[in-house]
Amino acid sequence: MRDTVDGWAGQKRPPRVAATARPPASASAEPKAPEPAAPDLARTWAVFQQQAGDWAEASLRMPAKAGQPVQVTWLDAKAPHERARNRMSIEPLTGKVSAEDLYAERSMGARALSTIYPVHMGTYFGLPGRVAMLLASLGLPLFAITGWMLYLDRRRQRRATEAARAAHGQGVPTAVAGTLAADTLLVAYASQAGQAERIALQSATALQQAGLRVAVQSVAQLTPEALRAHRRVLLVASSFGEGEPPDSARRFTRLLEQQGAGALAGMRYGLLALGDRNYARFCGYGHALDEALRKGSAEPLFPLIEVDSGDPAALARWMQTLATLEGAEHLALDTPLADAGPALPYTPWRLAQRECLNPGSEGGPLFELALTSDTSATWHPGALVEVQARHNAEAVDAWLATAGWAGTEPVHLASQPCTLAEALAQSVLPVPPLHFADAQACADTLVALAPRTYSVASLPQDCALQLLVRQERHAGGLGLASGWLTTHAPLGTLVPLRLVANPRFDAATGDVPCLFIGNGSGLAGLRSHLRARVAGGHRRNWLLFGERHSAHDTLCTAEIEGWQAAGFLARLDRVFSRDGGEHRYVQDRLRAAASELRAWVADGAILYVCGSAQGMGSGVDAVLAEVLGADALDALIADGRYRRDVY
Repeated sequence: MRDTVDGWAGQKRPPRVAATARPPASASAEPKAPEPAAPDLARTWAVFQQQAGDWAEASLRMPAKAGQPVQVTWLDAKAPHERARNRMSIEPLTGKVSAEDLYAERSMGARALSTIYPVHMGTYFGLPGRVAMLLASLGLPLFAITGWMLYLDRRRQRRATEAARAAHGQGVPTAVAGTLAADTLLVAYASQAGQAERIALQSATALQQAGLRVAVQSVAQLTPEALRAHRRVLLVASSFGEGEPPDSARRFTRLLEQQGAGALAGMRYGLLALGDRNYARFCGYGHALDEALRKGSAEPLFPLIEVDSGDPAALARWMQTLATLEGAEHLALDTPLADAGPALPYTPWRLAQRECLNPGSEGGPLFELALTSDTSATWHPGALVEVQARHNAEAVDAWLATAGWAGTEPVHLASQPCTLAEALAQSVLPVPPLHFADAQACADTLVALAPRTYSVASLPQDCALQLLVRQERHAGGLGLASGWLTTHAPLGTLVPLRLVANPRFDAATGDVPCLFIGNGSGLAGLRSHLRARVAGGHRRNWLLFGERHSAHDTLCTAEIEGWQAAGFLARLDRVFSRDGGEHRYVQDRLRAAASELRAWVADGAILYVCGSAQGMGSGVDAVLAEVLGADALDALIADGRYRRDVY
């Protein structure tokens, strides 16, 4: 509808297209030209003031790369409404105006479109318009009905996804993959937390409804030979950690890397890569998979599509691209992808207790925090919590002093009223030079701090949400979130947080043996599982945990020794790497207990690993492959018996 209306107004927008794939770097490539000089903002500002005349409000958008024009958007002093904005692009090196878009020179249709927002806000008609919008807003209780309808719709969608899993979830066994018809489209997924699996299932359902013959399979059950049985393959691949393959994809990735050139000749594939731009190797596994497929002479159906944290626009582009496949012309483009329901909102929890568990330790101080809420909450063992971090008051005050603000100025941040100091505390602090017309203009430019994720160390019946937080120190002082939680936030502070399910680290069902391996703050995720096991009367538990010194780092001693005395720990191994002699770590103790490890695994044990990915996590992984064998470890992953929460 928007495209149609924009077309009537003469405001056609160019279609969005996927970015072209970048060619691989070559040793013979020409050296890069030197970067242009930084933009001369003084010249840019002078040109703007000369060209704009009498203006009331202006904003400058800095170029993404040096040498590109600075974009200026401004509002005339006598503008008819707050959306009657003008634009110009100024070359920063020459001061030349390379593009100009004046509101007064636009078509009547374009000017009419710009009034939509002021009309709906009521500001177009002044105070009477605002009053009218206020009265209309009193009808918002009707959204309770809308919310109920959305809830019922989510239940319907969940049932549809479960039906898709029932129809496709078992996929095509490798043994019979070659018997499929040549025109069967294989949809494969490499998933860690479940998002890639949901997208693959939903994509397959939409393709099947469009008339295609479709099979769905996890790459955990696939081999390169199975891929060759299909003329066309679609892959949905998520990245784990710093661009690594998900646990379920490790065997497939290893086998794929062993294939020679030409091994996948004749196969065509499309790839959707899921990732998060906060990590250095964005969509790292997706790009590695794309490179391995090309090395095997597979031919891409279309350029790789990247998805940043479930970006709806990228997922829509995926569906639009699938509709261009042969036989998928009738694909329903409005199919919702990865719709697991909206994330829980952040709610305030009161910081009730804080205790340092390792005073005098050579490592960073490790604090146990207890948070309470006035409303009930439930979560499973192994769950995570996202905490909205805050700057400490000293950092905010220092910024305000530099900017010349008091901090008490009232502003709106994400439509919520607060003071400027409160807005700055929860946002990335702007870097000088600082030029804002007023406090609200400053608030409008703020970017929220990224949330920090911690493992929950308690159960709902403990009447508190407990965390184990390691205090991080950097060159500039304490870490942002850890410093705020462990030092700067007074007891009684309301901490905004939300609980996050962690299906890859969920609790075991039944009375099966469980081996819990970890180090440092990783004890948090293990402790919630052990508390649940003790509450359920399950005694076949083995805890293998590492820290630095027994004198300072023997964490949660009373609780763990109580479990052992009551018979809930069949085996307890504490490893202290700095207690004299050669450094010994968790993975070394695990290797020394190889025979008992094999016996537990043979008896159906589930292995949980929680803690640092580098060092402990990778070391344990290597020992398991050494003691059990790579194939046996792959089998544990495929059976869901090797569960990791490493960071």
